[in-house]
Amino acid sequence: MLRRSAGVVILGLALNAGFQSKPPVLSAQAALPASVALDVTAVDRDGRTVDNLGPQDFIVSVDGQPRRVLSVRHVSRGPGATSDAASRPASGRAGTFAAEPSRTVLVVIDQTMLRRGDERTAVQAATALLDRLGLDDRVAVVRVPIAANTPVALTTDRPATREALRAVAGQAGLPTEDKAGREDPNRITVEDPDRAKVLDPERNVNPPERPQLIPAPDTAASIPEDDLEKARASLAALADLLRVLQPIPGRKVVAVFSAGLPPVGQSLGTQVDAVAAGAAGARATVHAFGLRFAQIDDRLTPDFSPIEMLARKTGGSFAMLDKDASRTIERMIPQLSACYVLNVETGSLDADGRPHALRVETPRKGLTLRAPSFLVARDDPEDAVIAERALDAQVRVPPDNRDASREADLQLVLSRMIDYVRGYQRAFSGLVAEEEYRQWVGQKTVRLRSDFLLVKLETADYWISFRDVFEVDGKPVRDREERLKRLFLDNPATEAMIQARKIRDESSRHNVGPVERNLNVPLFPLTFLLPENRLRFHFTLGKKGDTNGLPTWRVEYDERIRPTIIMNSQTRQDVPARGWFLVDPVTGAVVETGLDALDAEGIGHFVVRYRRDALLGLWVPAEMKESYNSRARSTSILDAQATYSNFRRFQVKTEEKITIPR
Repeated sequence: MLRRSAGVVILGLALNAGFQSKPPVLSAQAALPASVALDVTAVDRDGRTVDNLGPQDFIVSVDGQPRRVLSVRHVSRGPGATSDAASRPASGRAGTFAAEPSRTVLVVIDQTMLRRGDERTAVQAATALLDRLGLDDRVAVVRVPIAANTPVALTTDRPATREALRAVAGQAGLPTEDKAGREDPNRITVEDPDRAKVLDPERNVNPPERPQLIPAPDTAASIPEDDLEKARASLAALADLLRVLQPIPGRKVVAVFSAGLPPVGQSLGTQVDAVAAGAAGARATVHAFGLRFAQIDDRLTPDFSPIEMLARKTGGSFAMLDKDASRTIERMIPQLSACYVLNVETGSLDADGRPHALRVETPRKGLTLRAPSFLVARDDPEDAVIAERALDAQVRVPPDNRDASREADLQLVLSRMIDYVRGYQRAFSGLVAEEEYRQWVGQKTVRLRSDFLLVKLETADYWISFRDVFEVDGKPVRDREERLKRLFLDNPATEAMIQARKIRDESSRHNVGPVERNLNVPLFPLTFLLPENRLRFHFTLGKKGDTNGLPTWRVEYDERIRPTIIMNSQTRQDVPARGWFLVDPVTGAVVETGLDALDAEGIGHFVVRYRRDALLGLWVPAEMKESYNSRARSTSILDAQATYSNFRRFQVKTEEKITIPR
């Protein structure tokens, strides 16, 4: 059996696309914008986001004065956002639909009240969040206290974020200053706001002035200085981070994991308001998670109220993490998957660059709105409005499926799968794995050891996955030293792709049995979700279940279009494909595939199981089982099993960097 499709297009992600123009710093002399944009999240009693609200469903006031809502956009965010927005029905009440496929997420670990040795809980909780993000989301990990001029990378490279998490170290009990009065090198200081830079290949952008964090004098006097300094440092670090984020266009999510702050009474209210105002200026929402740890001593009982207040004042949420952190994270994820953008009329003071008190309410019963407590007007590019369903975003819903809820679920999970496969090509194309592949035909057995790769070169418009066999039944067939380097780094791109095809064809000759085939590679079923192939298939939603503790949905497919992707190489006849995907419905990640290839002579059956690689932050093939049954004899004529290990990277990922200032 042969594959007819040549391959796929890999879509690159330009991480510096947001810096094409320098955002203006508003001043009293600046021209008023036509309207001011507000980000608001609306959830029902079950925590689900709603998509049918219009201008009449929001009541907005700024500094106590009502503001008219001019228009409303519902923005789908993260995996499947474009397809999800395109599939929503037009409605005069709900306004327009838009998409934000790539989110900016900062994971902040506050080490202030973490005890040495208790870091594992914080790291596990933060990892649970990273696991629920899409492959195209830009992520950075920040540890508080922050060393001066610390670079923070916003990147799609998940190994980099996991490497940063491994450096988390508890700071509880460590003095701010030693006995000689020397400053702790981990203490955050801000000497000159103008030194803060956003590192961009084309230009440097200075953030606006740092908010002033001054404790309330009437209550601060009775607070131990060390405790007050630690609490100040944690909030000052968040303020600095938000300040350097302000020049970056678009909304941001800041997820704070904290064991609380030292108990300093009510003296931090001013600081919290200043940080919340900074979040409004950066268009950032803070979601805070409280970490339960043993009390350090009788005096230091962690206080969660400041970070809970900060989350609420930025339009975010707060939750204490229990033993199953992933369950708490799961409940928060819908708030990252959609929001409303309200365009409200401008006021005379909007252009002064200062924070103004904001209040957003709804007359609709049973809804909870999460909106910031401050308005800071900024000139941001709008999300791409989806005017109508695009051909590339179409999904096929079975006409006999009358359950509207299941139809919507199918549509959403397919959208996320589509985006996942696009991102997966980019992520996996930098990897090499070792494959051990055993095939049985009667009494004959062959054992192959190979390098398995997914290749996309700049001069090609499709990808190719292949095995490069280096050992057969324990005997080497080539010298593997430096081969991949010579193949993909030293050769011209066109020559390298020709060589890759030769290696694939050469490797297929080691297959045993009566079935000629080149589709026995684990990533092949994912190509059914690509634009050139997707509309060939009829999709249905199967059972919702659990795969090794992960909630998964089963999506079944059946090829309906001729000529088919697979053909019989001897008879040249069509070989229709049918099977299933087991999918994480939140991220669109495929954790198992099943494929049946049916023709007049027999049936080929493939099952590929994936596992999450903790270091790569990626679902990678773990096992592929393969069998062929003859229709004439109703018996198996070939069985095979492959396992995959030793995944390693041979390409460099693109990233942006920002610097935390002194």
